[in-house]
Amino acid sequence: MMTDTKDKKIRHFILIPGAVAFGILFLGSLISEILIWLVFQDRVGADVLFLMRYGFNIFCWIFLFIYCLILEKPILKSFGHAKTGGMSGNTVRNLLFGFGLGLATNGTCASIACIHGDLTFSVAGFSPVYLGIGLIAVLIQSGAEELLIRGYFMGAIESRYGAVWALVLNALLFAGLHLGNPGITVLAIVRLLCISMLYGLFVVRYKSLWMAIGMHTTWNYTQSLLLGLPNSGIVSERALLHLDSSRGGFFYDEVFGLEGSVTALIVAIALVAIVAFVPLGKKKG
Repeated sequence: MMTDTKDKKIRHFILIPGAVAFGILFLGSLISEILIWLVFQDRVGADVLFLMRYGFNIFCWIFLFIYCLILEKPILKSFGHAKTGGMSGNTVRNLLFGFGLGLATNGTCASIACIHGDLTFSVAGFSPVYLGIGLIAVLIQSGAEELLIRGYFMGAIESRYGAVWALVLNALLFAGLHLGNPGITVLAIVRLLCISMLYGLFVVRYKSLWMAIGMHTTWNYTQSLLLGLPNSGIVSERALLHLDSSRGGFFYDEVFGLEGSVTALIVAIALVAIVAFVPLGKKKG
């Protein structure tokens, strides 16, 4: 009978975690699209369907939790709050810090583009209910990607190959999942690699999957549902602001959005350098 250690080593072979993560993401997305087509198509507006495509990523959570419950209980436990045995950095404080960082970085990139004249906005309309539900939906979508890639995938790879390989392979997987997005460019791919490295460093250095979830969520939410800009090439059907005009250039990519700009790349590189090389504070006492 195969020992648990040998079985775990096989499950964490470099190709298997990637295949599992991709398979769960694909299956979850497929089921959500089938449900939308069978039950909701032509019954709700395009803006509601847009939120459903975010929110129905809950199926990815379900499949991942089932898989980890059966085969990867230590990894599943690491997803939880620090006080319940999760990663030591999985705290409400770090989640809120991630939320703030995503909002600040996206807002900075958008502000620079506005100052340069690449973007002009007007207020489209304020719907607190829609924006509130939208935040939850984006949290589910961004959380699904983080749990799969920075939680399960990195956890499996790090346990067998170490943190360096986990960081590199997580970046390649995350960027690879976006290769089919509209308007993808070499610059956008490099930026995706950098931001994935940043999220991975949150996990490796700060032991905080929640911080990565927080930043990922508000980056997507800010550009998609607050500013109405493309989120990795995909445009929201409804947002707080209306994009009156735009032009491509150094600070903005008209198809891929802020994520395809040099500004976003510089911000990502700067954050990677800070998180990777600035010494962690030592606890007193």
